[in-house]
Amino acid sequence: MGRKNLNNKRQGRGGKVVEAKVKQLEMMMAEMYLSHINALEDFKTKLTPEQRKKVRALSEAGPMMEGRGMMHDRECSKTEQ
Repeated sequence: MGRKNLNNKRQGRGGKVVEAKVKQLEMMMAEMYLSHINALEDFKTKLTPEQRKKVRALSEAGPMMEGRGMMHDRECSKTEQ
């Protein structure tokens, strides 16, 4: 099937609306990603050199326990007491 036929079918099924929504979603995701990066950079400027070293070590260590993070650690420490 040629490219023109695909475009005609897509437009016939509300494709322009879908395409616009996908582009809107992509733009929102990009804005969110950039906002996250800017927040991290702002956060880093407020840290002491020792705190920066700790953050760097944590980020190099990778994700904590498959997304469970500190909340899981708190739950485990409660059960150990």
